[in-house]
Amino acid sequence: PVPPDAMRVLAPRYLSPELGPLRVERKGGQLRFHFAHWHSEVALRNNEDGTQSYWTIDPGIGGVELVRDDQAPRPTLILRDAQHEYRFVAAR
Repeated sequence: PVPPDAMRVLAPRYLSPELGPLRVERKGGQLRFHFAHWHSEVALRNNEDGTQSYWTIDPGIGGVELVRDDQAPRPTLILRDAQHEYRFVAAR
């Protein structure tokens, strides 16, 4: 499970210009990320560089990593693939 302090720092909604909305759901001790066309429970990983990542863990969609950017002016999650970086910024 994701510790409560790692849940609290997340905004309820994020938006990426390229990938659309992301809604964060906290329910029954679980953390779920809801994207435009799919959703997944997530787990937390503490990275060697001191950052924290939220990883999707539902079957069929597991392994998508979103790194929390604690240096950004607004809460931000970053999704990277081999060639791109997508920033989900807390919606106002």
